[in-house]
Amino acid sequence: QFDASNLGTAVLLIPVALFGTWLGLWAHDKVNVVVFYRVCYSLLFVTGLKLLWDGITHFISVGAV
Repeated sequence: QFDASNLGTAVLLIPVALFGTWLGLWAHDKVNVVVFYRVCYSLLFVTGLKLLWDGITHFISVGAV
């Protein structure tokens, strides 16, 4: 919901957003596309494994199997 607290947080995060934008523009020409995609796909794979692990261990712990 929109209130003064959220507005204050948004204002405080403006410098972070500007820095992130600048960093992305700077890194755009520096990072190899193939390396970038390999890193992204690797992180997605690890995240998927973690989600599977959490789901399987949850079902085992509650005795759903």
